[in-house]
Amino acid sequence: MERKVMPNDSTPVEKLSQLAQEAQSFFEHVRGEPTNAWRLSEWTWGRLSREQQAIAERLGHDLRQQMALLVPAVQNAPLLDKRDLARFSRLGRTMDAALRFQSFRTRREADPRASRVFQRAYDEIRRLLELVPLQGSFELSMVDRPANRLGRNHRNAKFPVKKQSVK
Repeated sequence: MERKVMPNDSTPVEKLSQLAQEAQSFFEHVRGEPTNAWRLSEWTWGRLSREQQAIAERLGHDLRQQMALLVPAVQNAPLLDKRDLARFSRLGRTMDAALRFQSFRTRREADPRASRVFQRAYDEIRRLLELVPLQGSFELSMVDRPANRLGRNHRNAKFPVKKQSVK
């Protein structure tokens, strides 16, 4: 499986989309292997090669990183509230767990296919991100800001703050 490299000026949303495509390719690849890995279970994870597990771990790490970059945009979006932020977080953890062929939380998934669980969570995240303004009251939307400008460990990040006037 080949890793695609995104340009440094790609936004977190573009990188998240690319990661979702890579994850689906990963699921298809391991499904086609003799292990026939597709089901959410520890047994499935144990049947993957170390290389396949490393790919899944890298995808999960990159996914968590891009999700973290999107949190300020979700927090500052006027049409989203704390419940939406919690949902965003839960969906990200669901996608991360699916990459390791695990269920996030212990509830049973209606469909035990890891690729379907991942895709459903990603589709919901995309619907949430549609409510994040790309222009408007923000100087530069967090979604539009290239991810590489945040600096090492995000210490140099300067996020726009929503100002409310008191009348």
